[in-house]
Amino acid sequence: MAEKKLLYMQPRQATWLELFFDLIFVVALGKLTHFLVHTHHGHLSDHVWFSFILTFIPMWWIWVGHMVYSNRFDSDNRPHRVVTLLLMAIIMLCAITLKEDFSVSYIPFMLAYGVARLFISGLYFSAAGQYPEKQGFAKSMGISFTIGAMISMSAVFFPFKFAILIFYLGIGFDILGRLLIVKHVIPVDRD
Repeated sequence: MAEKKLLYMQPRQATWLELFFDLIFVVALGKLTHFLVHTHHGHLSDHVWFSFILTFIPMWWIWVGHMVYSNRFDSDNRPHRVVTLLLMAIIMLCAITLKEDFSVSYIPFMLAYGVARLFISGLYFSAAGQYPEKQGFAKSMGISFTIGAMISMSAVFFPFKFAILIFYLGIGFDILGRLLIVKHVIPVDRD
């Protein structure tokens, strides 16, 4: 227990796996930004901008969720490494399934997003067991992420126009749900 507390209090540096995770994220963003290259007489169509924004925010939110968890709780152990590798695979799956017209490829993208958020919530539930002094915070974050992911994943049962609203409702809950659920805040920076 004393070793875990000591590890938590030391300044944190990014691991090689986290740097590789960031690189995978950059590759996925490259796929997203490729849509912005296709112009018609020097102008982008509204649906291209719409598709880019609709897909960029969830991809970025996956990255933010993993980064914030890593800055608070990562001990570079095997379970975290496995989940990080799975998240990399999911991010690549999200990028592969994307089409310029998001209404064609939204179902696999939304499912992959939800699975990624569930993996991150699993990391928080795992941290609740590893750091008893931070248990309330970690469980609350895990619950918030799980509810948000379930709301977002339920969007696949609806037509595209309604699916987008429900999908982003889940992301909104994921962001604002912490204000309702999380009682204690743990600083991101461990210094």
